[in-house]
Amino acid sequence: MNTGTLTILFEDPFWIGLFEQTDHEGLHVCKVTFGAEPTDKEVMEFIDKNWHRLQFSQPVDVAPTSENRKNPKRQLREAKKQMQSQGIGTKSQQALKLQQELVLSETICIFADKFVVNNETRS
Repeated sequence: MNTGTLTILFEDPFWIGLFEQTDHEGLHVCKVTFGAEPTDKEVMEFIDKNWHRLQFSQPVDVAPTSENRKNPKRQLREAKKQMQSQGIGTKSQQALKLQQELVLSETICIFADKFVVNNETRS
């Protein structure tokens, strides 16, 4: 089952859209900067015109959610435990961070290769 959500939020100084897409592989995420606060019409136009151009992150495993109601105190204990083990951030934020690290490591490899080639030609 494929599902998708769009969350629009304010990250000083711009409004951003956080596209989340869940499929059999996991959670894929894409971040888009809007600038000024977008209207509903502008958001719908953006989705219609640019959906195929969005570059989603690599899939991240998503734990299945359960619908069972839990005691609020138990929920609080579990939340504290999760924050200590994982740190602050949603799955989407963690997926974006992972994508940034992959791009950075690829860029570093490219520049390192160019550096080695340049040093070999100078010798």
